[in-house]
Amino acid sequence: MSSIEMREKSVCLGSSHVAVAYPQTLDTWFDGLVESQRPDIAPAKWVRLRHGDGPGRFELLTSVDAPAEGLDLGEALAAFWERVSFLLVDELNDAFVLHAAALRQKTTLILLPGCSGSGKTRLALWYQAQGFNCLTDEIAATSFGSNGGLVLNGALARPVVLKQSAEASEILRPGEMPAAQQDSAYGLIMKLGVSGTSRSPAAIDCGLIVFPHFTRGVPLKLTALTPGEASLRLLENCLNSRNLTRGGLPLAGLLARHLQAVSLDYGETSQLEGTLDVLTRRTLAASMSFDDLAALCEAFTARAAVRISAGKNGKRAEVFPDPPANAVPAPAVTNSPPRLTIGMSTFDDFDGAYFTIQSIRMNNPELHRAVEFVVIDNNPGGASSEALRSLKGWIDGYRYIPRGDWHGTAMRNAVFEEASSPFVLCIDSHVLLAPGALSKLIAYLEAHPDSRDLLQGPLVYDDMRSTSTHMEAKWRDGMWGTWANDPRGSDPTGSGFEIPMHGLGLFASRRKAWAGFNPMFRGFGGEEGYIHEKTRRRGGQTICLPFLVWMHRFGRPKGVPYLNAWEDRIRNYVIGFRELGLDTAEMEAHFGELLGAETSATIFRQTRAALENN
Repeated sequence: MSSIEMREKSVCLGSSHVAVAYPQTLDTWFDGLVESQRPDIAPAKWVRLRHGDGPGRFELLTSVDAPAEGLDLGEALAAFWERVSFLLVDELNDAFVLHAAALRQKTTLILLPGCSGSGKTRLALWYQAQGFNCLTDEIAATSFGSNGGLVLNGALARPVVLKQSAEASEILRPGEMPAAQQDSAYGLIMKLGVSGTSRSPAAIDCGLIVFPHFTRGVPLKLTALTPGEASLRLLENCLNSRNLTRGGLPLAGLLARHLQAVSLDYGETSQLEGTLDVLTRRTLAASMSFDDLAALCEAFTARAAVRISAGKNGKRAEVFPDPPANAVPAPAVTNSPPRLTIGMSTFDDFDGAYFTIQSIRMNNPELHRAVEFVVIDNNPGGASSEALRSLKGWIDGYRYIPRGDWHGTAMRNAVFEEASSPFVLCIDSHVLLAPGALSKLIAYLEAHPDSRDLLQGPLVYDDMRSTSTHMEAKWRDGMWGTWANDPRGSDPTGSGFEIPMHGLGLFASRRKAWAGFNPMFRGFGGEEGYIHEKTRRRGGQTICLPFLVWMHRFGRPKGVPYLNAWEDRIRNYVIGFRELGLDTAEMEAHFGELLGAETSATIFRQTRAALENN
């Protein structure tokens, strides 16, 4: 028996722990595990892998099975994780455990449940290429907190296994092939750098469940699943149903109601471009009704059928309808990506959007073609929609995006989703900027390409003298935040300085660093303070740039065209405070004084009841 030093660590899945030991020489395969804390690990559950009697041979010992001897490295790794998986799940009863791949991006979750050979690993690697963090391709555990929110309890951090070794070159580009890989009777075992980082429970705000079925050569088909259909499929992939109340059906139902679900049939990952990637972005950006989800699935399935047909020799080729006779193709024009995206979400405010955009163009001719304009119409079909759309014919770099699936302040997330520049300035559709502010902002952003900060500037009032550089975190008139002024903001040549919070008529951020509004926000209110604290918790600051001076139209002589209800505002505050773990006592006291104790208490009670059942 070899005397090589052994490592002792643990594997965790929710409340379940397994003590493991392995030779130090195999560190590269197990570096995602937790260092052992002996008092926290049940000594009855353990797996040990050690060198055997021959070169390159290993022996596996566990607390439940007889020793397995004479294993090569690939066999040893596969058998090791098989035993660990069994011990983790065998008695686990406080989480819903799925045979599934799991991927995260911030507080969003992609679950890919499926049996061995269903194509979930292939799909997980594709999602990883879309920017998601692949936590596991094997086992994921979920539960629900006391507030009814979904929690990812854990994901089995193990190497990825491809059943057919030859598939690796088809799925991964040459530069993505991991250095550590072993062929075995189980398939190709690969150590990917992204696997093995999900040790702490994580709150999940939204997500998508995709049930994959891969068969080489079949056409793409997306099918929306009702919560009932998804529940039954989840139960088919549940690994610990025997330990759960009613076989796990209540938890499956909760999960299916919390995340939308689709079934996916596909024959190659190239079919997913322009179909599943778009569907995923839309689903994570805003909740959809089942009918809308079904319509999108049908549209993408039909699109794939039109674009892709079987070609000769088993290859696949894109086909499009023949152009009309004598048609002359338009010249191909390649434009450089804009240096800055300027975006706004508007609700029946054509006048505001028109003058905001045109004032920017007129006062900043040096930025012609350096910026793009993204206008999110939050009331498509309304009185302003056609006029907003028609601006495309007059303004270079103008994009009109109709988004009426839901309304509210969080629709500004869509500006960041649609932006093609790495930097985004989000403004209200009735804001004017000081001359030169945009050029200075672009220079600042490009000088800080890795910034995680939220950037704002002094608000100047109608008298052109009074300003507010920030807000203090105090409650007043049903709003978290009271206007305040720092003298440092009066010098436009001065350096930026940190502020606690500010109004969101204007703010800028690097697109990839944008913290994002909670997708459960509805209606208006609740964003100030929330997004600033969320930015800080993600490693950024809120900075006031003295040169970034802006004016906001507050007057509405024709009234506000959208619903601005206390119920929506309080709901957003409750969601935001719950996400950040903030105490709501001061908030409830404030609204009690503002609206009356009985009215306020009723709104808070109804809000929490609705969120518990969401």
